[in-house]
Amino acid sequence: MASRLLYKRSIKPAAWAALAMLASACQPIVLEPDAGPAVNHPPRIVEGFETPAQTVFDGVTDADCRAIDFSVGSVEDDDIDQAVQERWVLNYDPADPNPDLGVTLTLQQNESQPAYRTDPPNAFVITAQALTTSQFASGSINRVDVFISDGFDNGGAPGKVVRPTDVLPDHYLVRHTWVITMSGSCP
Repeated sequence: MASRLLYKRSIKPAAWAALAMLASACQPIVLEPDAGPAVNHPPRIVEGFETPAQTVFDGVTDADCRAIDFSVGSVEDDDIDQAVQERWVLNYDPADPNPDLGVTLTLQQNESQPAYRTDPPNAFVITAQALTTSQFASGSINRVDVFISDGFDNGGAPGKVVRPTDVLPDHYLVRHTWVITMSGSCP
């Protein structure tokens, strides 16, 4: 009889272990979603918020010789952990061996809608004084380009000139252009 009790006691821990394994197998398994790599979406200009609304100023005259404010207004980018920036350039020439990087701004997130970012209404300004220069003489055509990216490359490759269009690998670039034609000259 003593050996029988000893046998029962020695099996009891093994039986509990087996029951525990069976019980855990019956429990629902909760899987945590794998976040995986960040999803990289290109920034998108939300149409209709750009200032000026028209992309072509045709026939700027003496009466129009006041500062011109430029803005894209709103940009949507689902990658809320990435900064979205703009580079504003006047008369960008991709063939220029030493291009101007322009003015760089970081867009501000909208707290109620984090995927939306905005720039100020005067993100880029052509002053009334600038309009009096020979660059804006009668008959001239000028362009204002804004390059928008979620990852501008500010360093570039060794021996390579950094351009306002350079972005890091796996990042995006969006371009918006305004054209200004001068039919008169600002005094």
